[in-house]
Amino acid sequence: MAALGYAWDGAAFQRLQVDGSGNLKVAVTGAGSGGTSSADGATYTAGTTAGTPLMVARDDTSTTQLAEDKVGIARGTAFRAVHVNLRDSSGNEVSVGGGTQYAEDAASAGGESMTLAGAVRQDTISANTSTDGDYTYLKTDSAGRLYVNAAGVAVPVTDNGGNLSIDDGGNSITVDGTVTVQDGGGAISVDDNGSTISVDDGGGSLTVDGTVAVSGTVTVDSELTTADLDTGAGTDTRAVVGIAGAASGGAVLVQATSGGALKHDVTSLAGTAVDTNSGNKSAGTQRVVLATDQPQLTNALKVDGSAVTQPVSGTVTANPGGATPVLKNGLSTTVFSVIASQAAVLEDYYIYNPNSSVAYVQIFDVATSGGVTLGTTTPKWSVGVPATSAANVSRLGLSFANGIQVAATTTATGSTGPSSSLDTNWGYR
Repeated sequence: MAALGYAWDGAAFQRLQVDGSGNLKVAVTGAGSGGTSSADGATYTAGTTAGTPLMVARDDTSTTQLAEDKVGIARGTAFRAVHVNLRDSSGNEVSVGGGTQYAEDAASAGGESMTLAGAVRQDTISANTSTDGDYTYLKTDSAGRLYVNAAGVAVPVTDNGGNLSIDDGGNSITVDGTVTVQDGGGAISVDDNGSTISVDDGGGSLTVDGTVAVSGTVTVDSELTTADLDTGAGTDTRAVVGIAGAASGGAVLVQATSGGALKHDVTSLAGTAVDTNSGNKSAGTQRVVLATDQPQLTNALKVDGSAVTQPVSGTVTANPGGATPVLKNGLSTTVFSVIASQAAVLEDYYIYNPNSSVAYVQIFDVATSGGVTLGTTTPKWSVGVPATSAANVSRLGLSFANGIQVAATTTATGSTGPSSSLDTNWGYR
């Protein structure tokens, strides 16, 4: 038998109790914590209010997340600093920086707070944003000078309402390229300032476009040839300008007739003696080419066309001669008839259909016997003949490049023959 345990409560002995598992029951009085505790929201007085020191566990690498509404121990660093996670008033995590922070490539919404920006040295300029309107940073060269891009735009130069001075660098200004002077719609005046304008001829000659007006006295070279000229009131000896032609020993003046016409030697042309009045064709015979706008001749012109083809205008009646007749009775699908085994022109046909329904005669441009498959080979012509009737045509003039074959069927391009064969007559040439 086990002995019962008792304990003194300050007034009397009380019997100790256990639970169903044999564990001793203990009544805990007070806050029941590991140290001094305070109610949430209680007033704190510095130097008076007691508290329990905060303990943290060093954890530099853990990524384990604590479930919602669960108690957890705080994380600390090797220097006993508590890990702190900054969040905004909405509970969103924020990054730490020297001022307002923006993500790279984030679009501006306008009205944000900005931080005084520094710059990045970049000796070789390159792009660092992907979209127009993104945040970016300033760039400088090695001396800290800010890059400014003026490419693609005109940079105006203004005199600020006065005169624009250009330093000539020692009495001369060098211009690269071509300088275009515009008259603004009028004439460009060149003023000699009361003196003489010197023009450099660039090596002995000046080219002038247009007409140059000359005033005053013009001195002419005195070495010009002189001749006695008929002035209408007598003869006067004056300097003349003539046309010189090449000749042995030097140029000579081209001569003229007494009427003032230039003399021309027609006995030769381009070094070849001209053949005149011989009646025979030779290297010296002159040819005549009629102009395309030559007026129409009013008199008859005889032309010998024995060696050339002569054009013909108007109506020409041809006489091709008689056609070759071919009689083909008993025409059906099983009896193919070769009208012509070479290229030919079909001129005439007569076809009689004794059947009580319409029958067709298919005409093929084929020369070889057996070269037609009814229902597959396309006919060049198909002639329908009404029941118990005849059809005939003369001077048809239908050309066949290879030959002419015919067969009788119940449809225009079919392969079934009529009940009774057809009687036909053909003419070709």
